[in-house]
Amino acid sequence: MVSPNRTFALLVVLSSGLIAVIGWSAHHLLLAGAPALANASAWPSASCLLLPLDGDYLPHLASYLFLLAIGAGTLVGLRALVQQQRQTQALLRACLAARSRRRRALDRLAWRLGLEGRLDLVDLAAPVAFCYGYLRPRILVSTGLLTLLPRPELDALLLHEREHLRQRDPLKVGLGKLLASAAFFVPALGALYRRYLVEKELAADQAAIRAQGGTTPLAAALVRLLDHGAFPNPVWSAGASEAIEARIDALLGDPVRLRLRVGRTPLLGSVAVALLAALPLLASPLLLEAAVSSQNVTAGCHLAT
Repeated sequence: MVSPNRTFALLVVLSSGLIAVIGWSAHHLLLAGAPALANASAWPSASCLLLPLDGDYLPHLASYLFLLAIGAGTLVGLRALVQQQRQTQALLRACLAARSRRRRALDRLAWRLGLEGRLDLVDLAAPVAFCYGYLRPRILVSTGLLTLLPRPELDALLLHEREHLRQRDPLKVGLGKLLASAAFFVPALGALYRRYLVEKELAADQAAIRAQGGTTPLAAALVRLLDHGAFPNPVWSAGASEAIEARIDALLGDPVRLRLRVGRTPLLGSVAVALLAALPLLASPLLLEAAVSSQNVTAGCHLAT
């Protein structure tokens, strides 16, 4: 059985832990050569901490590279998240501008599936259903979907989306994308994020199957949507396109083998980056000894009390 929450938790722990280690390593390198290392009651001035002095160039250069990695990764992650959010918001504005007035049909649908107050019905010919929203997720459904799918298949698809809503998957997708992008220099974390995208789709399918007691309605709904050429776009259903093959295999009863799609070289590179990030922490006694014995740096550095 798939465990998307466990995969997501592992992604959060590994990526945030790596970022914290890189930041702490940069901190150690910046303090290397500062007299505050030998005198715990004092603290190096900002100029001493941030600017290299005689004999202190190498640790500072290394710290700059660590900080650059964190800054560049965070900017890449934020840019990717903002871009996806803009695309999603543009789609939502276009859809919600055609909000349907068929409240009775919407209320019956919401009551039947336990989604009162969480459904938005829009007048669109395209068969669409997706979960959106970070803090209070909702489900958008098009009238085209209501027309295309018979009731059991419609229920199966919305039960799938209900699981995304319950698990707050839009928030997890956004946070996971930010963390994986921020740690872009570690390919294994990107592979872990892509695995989560697939697992959350399989878990939502399993929830729909449990609720209906069989795979037939959901399988029929997916086949009908694929035949109609209306499978969800990744812009509003992150991971849906990547998971379709695994979803079909699972519904057919075939074994689904989820593996981290990362080659040996990227995997070894990920391990090397992690070891390099922790190296200043492992070598902190050497840094301390070098700091105490460095007379040139000590003489040119002022302490701030």
